[in-house]
Parts: sequence; structure tokens; C-alpha cells
Amino acid sequence: MFKRILHILPGLLGLVLFVAAMAFLHHLLSQFKYAEIVHSLRAIPTRSLTIATLLTISAYWLLTLYDQMACLYVGNPLPYRRVALVSYVGYAFANSVGLANLAGGSIRFRFYISWGFSPIDITKIVLFCGLSLWLGLALLMSVLLCWIPGPISHQLGMSLAPLRPIGIALITGIAIYALVCTVRRKPLSWRGLELQLPAPPLVVSQFILGSLDWLLCGAVLYQLLPQQSHISFPLFMAVFMLGHAAGGVSQVPGGLGVFESTMLLALDGTAPRQQLIGALLAYRAIYYLLPLIGASAALAIHELTIQRKQIRQIGRVLSSWVPPVVPQVLVFSTFFAGVILLMSGATPPSHDRLDWLREYFPLPLVEASHFLGSIIGMGLLILARGLQRRLDAAYWLTAILLGLSIFTALFKGFNYEESIVLVLMLMALLPARRHFYRKASLLSEPFTTSWVIAIVLVLATSIWLGMFAHRNETYAEDLWWKFAFNASAPRFLRASIGAACVALLVSIAQLLRQAEYMPVRPAAEDLERIKPIVESSGETYPWMVMLGDKQFLPGPSGKSFLMFGVEGRSWIALREPVGAEEDYPDLLWRFRELCEHHGGWTVFYQISPRRLNLYIDLGLALLKIGEEAFVDLAQFTIEGRHQRDFRQAVNRIEHEDGRMEILPAGSATSILSELKTISDAWVESRAGGEKGFSLGFFDEAYLNRTPLAVVRHGGRIVAFANVLMSGGKEELSVDLMRHLPDGPAGVMDYLFVKLMQWGREDGYKRFNLGMTPLAGLETHQLAPMWNRIGGLLYRHGEHFYNFKGLRQYKEKFHPQWEPRYLATPGGLITPRVLVDLAAIIGRKGPKNRKERKFELRRKLARHV
Repeated sequence: MFKRILHILPGLLGLVLFVAAMAFLHHLLSQFKYAEIVHSLRAIPTRSLTIATLLTISAYWLLTLYDQMACLYVGNPLPYRRVALVSYVGYAFANSVGLANLAGGSIRFRFYISWGFSPIDITKIVLFCGLSLWLGLALLMSVLLCWIPGPISHQLGMSLAPLRPIGIALITGIAIYALVCTVRRKPLSWRGLELQLPAPPLVVSQFILGSLDWLLCGAVLYQLLPQQSHISFPLFMAVFMLGHAAGGVSQVPGGLGVFESTMLLALDGTAPRQQLIGALLAYRAIYYLLPLIGASAALAIHELTIQRKQIRQIGRVLSSWVPPVVPQVLVFSTFFAGVILLMSGATPPSHDRLDWLREYFPLPLVEASHFLGSIIGMGLLILARGLQRRLDAAYWLTAILLGLSIFTALFKGFNYEESIVLVLMLMALLPARRHFYRKASLLSEPFTTSWVIAIVLVLATSIWLGMFAHRNETYAEDLWWKFAFNASAPRFLRASIGAACVALLVSIAQLLRQAEYMPVRPAAEDLERIKPIVESSGETYPWMVMLGDKQFLPGPSGKSFLMFGVEGRSWIALREPVGAEEDYPDLLWRFRELCEHHGGWTVFYQISPRRLNLYIDLGLALLKIGEEAFVDLAQFTIEGRHQRDFRQAVNRIEHEDGRMEILPAGSATSILSELKTISDAWVESRAGGEKGFSLGFFDEAYLNRTPLAVVRHGGRIVAFANVLMSGGKEELSVDLMRHLPDGPAGVMDYLFVKLMQWGREDGYKRFNLGMTPLAGLETHQLAPMWNRIGGLLYRHGEHFYNFKGLRQYKEKFHPQWEPRYLATPGGLITPRVLVDLAAIIGRKGPKNRKERKFELRRKLARHV
């Protein structure tokens, strides 16, 4: 509970600051009319707007140098044209959407990962750019508070001497950072992760660029201030940086409302308030909105450019291809469409357009369009969450609501500009049908704290905007029931109540939805229930669930499941879902939601390349971890000079009266003592002991569930393996393989050869030899860091594990290799996931305290 409170506390703090800022703005602006604000915005001189635009262009050009330095910092410089694109797009989205590390970081990850950067390097780039920005802020603030507080205090009419210790603390921190970067050349280590400090030239560049960035950003707003404002630039910069710092602490997207409140409070009296508001609105449009529009266009052009071959076949593009980033853009555009409709419903329409509507359309149509427009707006805010979860129902409902909103925008006030934007959004949504494939219920999807806060903020802002726009109205009981073409205030009130009721109904449905699935270890009857699904699978890996050391998540149809284990914060799913393929997408998303509900990291281990797009849709990063070997049994033979070792092993053992037998399932109990002796001797001869999770361990119940292949030599069993058989005789494999250390030489070769021959005669198509870790990784200079490290371990890691020897042994069977991947949240989480993965494989059975807790939870759940 404490962790959950800490998790939602920043969001709640941002909500409180936002509400306080809105209350302050409402109180401050209560004396102005809506038309006065519009007039003050139009009164800004064209010269000031032009200079502000040029300063914005200069500021965003300067921002591109952050990424250029960051690439030098990680030791992978790129051409400036590439860096400029990713930096501009990343900063435009980060400044407008807020959550700079999330929004800007995701854009950077999209670009840099395609250019060969590792997730760790991308994380370093994001941290370097963010640190440079705040270093510039700290440097300027320390100068203003330590060296020139006198003039600023005189203009403010108050003393800044109490704030001088803050300036001293800032300059001390800056000096310590610069000194450490100059003196210390060794990287900083934290929990096994290393971070190399920037070189002194880069540190100097951080301070210079960071300071210039803030000065240019402030100069944009300073240029837009009313001409009669006689505030000095140093004083203005102090207030400006304070406002941005408050907005950053609030976590409100772009510091919306919080920044404006701070600026209006500090600059009150330097110019008429309505003119200050006009300058702030113009600043938002020039420094935030225009770059965002340009970045969206640049991102679209980039995606179209890298897919220019597909663009030549437009029909196929529209039906079968959408860039991976487009679904996320559609989520944002749908949410933005909801914002447009709610804000449009809160503000009065043009009188000229209403007069035109009065002439051609009846009043009930106008009233209904206005009311439905706001309800549709709230519906789109909610449906954006469903689109993020790739829900089929959310796609169709969004398309229908966008289509309806086009007409409501026209009939409620002839807002043709709004209709054009909505038409473009609908046109962008329609071709992306195949990306929204989940059949789950829309109301069954949980809303995260950030989504709830975002929807509440939009609704609260629209209500505040409507109250401000109609502040001269006298709110009385009969106002609700007033219907007239010029009665925009009653329409706003009714529409706001309608939107709030939609949000309330969805909230009630969320409270009444089915409780979250609680993972527990399966009992024997649970394993028997899913055994038919395992037996009908076309692959052998589903038999790993029969070990009983993993939990499983059932599919919506009851004909599928996903097996997984929990270690630390890592919720690790083993391979893909099993069973009905139509359940796969929904199972993957349900697993991710389960992980989020419990505060865990979503991880998939040993996934095949067939459905990688599903894992990318989940927002996971993919790492190749090895290759799996398959032998075509129809082509397998031990004839020929390359198979001489196999022939010799078979002939020698059979000459010594050795033979292999296939015992039916349930035979392990009768020979358990012999099998136990062989297993204990085999484990004792090898370091590390028994494994688990993705590898079988000695367990009577597990061995009794499958047939056994045993090799008898001299009247005794010298080797055995449990035989895993897929449905439809597609695949044959083994899991638990044990032999006596003093048994005949080549006994495992003999066991493999005889099993393959038996499988071929029985009609099986392929034999699965299992995965070879780190095999097949690219190691060239442009390969990701993980691939290069893995390739190095594969070639020179024989002291830890014989990776290369395992590959060479399997190569004797002339198999076909297929890559296997690890899907993780990426970034600095990946090394911790690898540690958890090693831990969960390196133990077996319910022995530790955490696993005993799972056993207790299972018993309690069954009792209830």
C-alpha cells in the first residue's frame, strides 16, 4: 500500500497544483470578458510576432546541439541531419505533451534503436540532455540570486536576500559537478550499472548551451510582452525560470496553468492583465503549438520516407501496413479530438455563424449537436485508452464518434475548421484497422492513475473555460432550461453535465468490473485441466507448465494459457501463449495489465520471431538471446562419412547388449529408485545443481506425465530422458536428460540418434534440440551493445558456460536454426531483468519464503 501511495503521489501533487492554478486564474481573470482577451491577443504587433517566431526557430536549433553532444558522450557520433531530426521532434513533443523523459525518450528510442544504439546508450542520451537543460537553469538562477539580487529586489519591491542561500547551494552543486567530471575518470557504479562522467569540454558545453537555451526561450515571451511593460530582462528571466520550475514540479503537461499563474502573479502591475494573458497565449502558440505541428509533419514525412517502397503501392499500404509509431499517434490524436470537442463546447460560437444557422436549421438540431458534441468529446478521451490497449471495439466506436463529431461541429456553430481537423483524424484512423485486434471488453480495461488524472484535467479545464467565457451570465435555476440561438451559456452547462455523467458512468463500471486475476501456483487438478491444451499444441515447450513451478494465466476462451514466473519485480512469461491462436493478443495484453497492477516488469523469455509485432505493440524492447535448433526427421540419417561418430556410438552400445526403450507415461514410479540414482550422480558431477522454470528438474509427478526413453546397458538403466510429444506429430523433443558418469561412452549420442529414428518411423516431422544461448548474435560495429557483449561471451566465455561447444555439438545433427528473443521494458531495467531471469532458472521447487507465500495464497484462494 505504501508503494502504491508513493506511485500515485506525484500525479496527485500535479493535480493539486493544477487545480490551485486554475482557481487562481479564475479569480484573477474574473474581471475580464472573453472578447477582451481575444482583442489583446490580436493587438500584439506583427513585428513582435515575427521576432518571437525567429527566436523560437533559434531556440529549437540550439536544442538539436544537446543530442549532438549526447552522441559524442556515448561514443557514437551521428551526422547532424539525423540528430537534428530526432532532437527537434523529441523536444517538440516533450515540451507540449509534458513528461519530457517519457515523451522525448520514447521518440528518441524509436529513432536511435533503428540506428544501432543500445537501450542503455539511449537512456544515457536522455539523461545527458535532461541534465544539460537543468544545469543551464541552475547556472542562471545562481547568477540572478547571488550576483545581481539588488536590482531585482528593487523592481520587485521585496528583498531577495533570503533566497541567496539557494543561489549559493546551486552554484556549489554546479562547481562540485564540474570538479568531479574533471578529476574522476572512472565511471560511477550503482547496483552493477556503470555511468561514465562527461569529459570537461562536454561539461562546459552543457553549461553554455543550457544557459543559452533558457535565455532564448525566455526572450520569446519577453518579446511578446506589452510595450508599456518596463520590466528588465534579468528580472523577467528570474520570474520566467521560477514559472518553468513550478510547472516541472507539478508534472502537468507543459506546465499548463501552473506556469501562467506564476507569471501573472509575478508580473501583475507591470502591464494590463488582459495584455499579459494575450502575450502568454501567443507564447504558447508560437513556442509550443507551432513546433508541435511541424514535428508531427516531420515525423510523418520521416515514416513515409523510410517506407518509400511500400508507398509506391498505395493500395497495399492502406490495407496491410501502418508504421509502428502510427497507433501511438492515433491514441494522441483521438485524445486531442476529445479535447477539441470539449473546449469547443465550452466557448460561445461566432454570432455571424449562429445567424447563418438560424436562417437554415431549426433550433433543436443546434441544441442536440452542441450537447452530443461534448458527450462525444468525453467518449473520445475514454476511447483513447482503449486504442492504446489495441481494442477492436475502441477502434470501431472511435471511427463512429469521429464521424458523428464532424456533423455536430458544423451544426452547433458552423465550426468548419474543427470539422476539417476531425475529418483528417478519421482518415488517419480508418487504414489502421489491423492494429486494433483485441476482442476484450472496453469496460474491462483498467485506467491507470495518469489516465484518470489526464481526463479529469481536461474536463476541469473545459468547465473553467466555459465559466470564464460566460462569466457575465447570471446563473439561476431557469438558466438550465433556456433554449435559444443566442443562449450559449445554458448549452455549455447542459453539455458539461452530459460529459461529466459519461465520465461518472464509466467510473462506476470500472468499480464494478471483475476483480484482478491473482496468480497462484497450479495444483494437480489445475494441471490436469490444461493438459488437453498442452497435448494438442503443435510444439513441445508447453509441457514445461507440467513442472508445476510456474503459474499460468488462462485465455478468454478457456482454450489457451500463458505460463509465467515471478522473480523480484520481473514477471517472466516462458515462450508464447499456448492454445487457441485467436486468444494470443488478448492474453499478452492481459499479462501486461496484470504486471502493471502488481507493479512488476513485463518480460517474455525465448519468444519466436513469428509474432514479434505483438510484443512491439506492448511497448517492449527486443533482444536476441540465442537460437533454437530443429532437426528435419525426414532428412535425418547416420549414413555418410560426416555421421561416423553416431554410427560408432550406436554400433558399440548395441554390440555390448545396449538398447533403448520407450516406456509409456506413468512408468516412472516403478523404476524411480534407478532414475533417482542416475539423476543424483549426474547432478553431483556438474556444478550448479538442479535448474527450473525453462529447464526440467527431477520430479516424480513430472516424469510420470510423459513417456520415458531409457537406455539399458548390461541389464541396468544407464541413461534416461522424458519424451515430449506435440499434437499432430509435428514435433518431438526431450527435456530432462540424465546419464551415469561411469556409463558407456557416447550414451547420449546413442539416446538422441535412437529417439530421432523412432520419431521418424512414428511419423514425427522434426526434433527440437533446444536453444543455444547467445548463438547467432551480430557483432559488427553497428550492432547493439547487447549483441556485441553476447557475441564476446559466446566466443570467449568457456570459463562460465560452454556456449560454443553446445552449438558445435548440436551442429553434428545438421539442424535448422531459428532465433529466440527476450522482450523487456528496455533501458536500465534490462540488466536487472537478466539477473532475475538467471535467479528464476537457477532454482527449482517451492523452497524459498516467497514461494511458500504463493503456496499459502493458493490454499487460501481455494478455501475461499
